[in-house]
Amino acid sequence: MRPTLIGYRRGMELVPVTATNALPVVAPPAIEPLFWGSANATVASAPSPSCVDLSGSTSPETPTVVNMGMYHSLVWTGWKSNGTDVNYAVYARATDPNGLPLHTFGSGVWALVQQGTISTGTSAGYFRVLIRATDGGALGYDHYRIVLCAPASPPTVISQVKGIR
Repeated sequence: MRPTLIGYRRGMELVPVTATNALPVVAPPAIEPLFWGSANATVASAPSPSCVDLSGSTSPETPTVVNMGMYHSLVWTGWKSNGTDVNYAVYARATDPNGLPLHTFGSGVWALVQQGTISTGTSAGYFRVLIRATDGGALGYDHYRIVLCAPASPPTVISQVKGIR
């Protein structure tokens, strides 16, 4: 066998790459569509669980997406109908096998995972928000509620959420 400069580690062993021993292939992460919908943002200065979610629901107990499993992150893409900045918040909760919330965070059952502002300048436009756990691990909650609010002239927001395992 001829020596090679290309190889990889398998445990503590260095394995050379040859015609009969190719490099291992790592599968890309699975990306799964979870949600598609449209909503008009709530007129409010700061987001809260009672603001409208991506599906148009204002019920603070209704999740936007359910049965989430262990996603590493969520990718929220969309389009908003005017140049008004939109404040958003992502809330999460764990549930028991019956779908009932397990914990109470502060005054409600939702834990704040992420919040921010979507700005597309002075006109309508597209946006993308990456939702990740603050510690860099998997998100790990069962239900998520993604809410929208704008201080004035609330836009219509068309959204798609995908999960990355």
